[in-house]
Amino acid sequence: MKRIIAGAASLSLLAVVGVAAQAQADTQTARTWAGAASLVGEDGSLWKPTYRSGERRAGQPIDVTTDTFPGDGEAQQAMNVFATYGDSDRGFTITQKFADYQWAADPVFDRAIAPVGTVDVTIDNGDPDTPITLKAQVSANCYLPKNSEDPPPPPADFTCSEADVKRFGGVLEMTVKPPSTMTAPGTSTVIIESQGISYAKLLRIASGLQQVMG
Repeated sequence: MKRIIAGAASLSLLAVVGVAAQAQADTQTARTWAGAASLVGEDGSLWKPTYRSGERRAGQPIDVTTDTFPGDGEAQQAMNVFATYGDSDRGFTITQKFADYQWAADPVFDRAIAPVGTVDVTIDNGDPDTPITLKAQVSANCYLPKNSEDPPPPPADFTCSEADVKRFGGVLEMTVKPPSTMTAPGTSTVIIESQGISYAKLLRIASGLQQVMG
């Protein structure tokens, strides 16, 4: 599957719709998370994965797209920061933005996606004395029959299992925030998509996120 983001193309489990015609998106790349943080500025923080389930970026850059949309009285800031670890057979992608920003390009998920459930994720952020527990929504791509080109949406009560995360690919979504006001600003919307990685390891990737200041 492909993910296209204004000005750049990357292999991923996440597809993204195009940027509005009137917007002028700026896409740059960074070799490190610190470099990516410097590109997005000081309105918030990025969050890098410190546990990567043995996967590496293997020289793949971090894509940073910033944009501005018209708003009522003032412009609305938008961004997407995207990185890939591993490959389409086994690995994960992480996409994020500052929580009070819009997406520079809206995430569009696989048609097979259905919820696994809501789970608590505890982030130590490098300081075991100030952990923070956050709610995360986990989904898997288990619904779509392989022989159906245009299936109806899943029933409202349809769910995937934890095992389906590794079997079909998983998605974890959450709002990440620093453990104290001393390390603010840092609240961000984070989406982690995995392929060939277990439910437990997907949660471990999320719990290992570490704040990177701009």
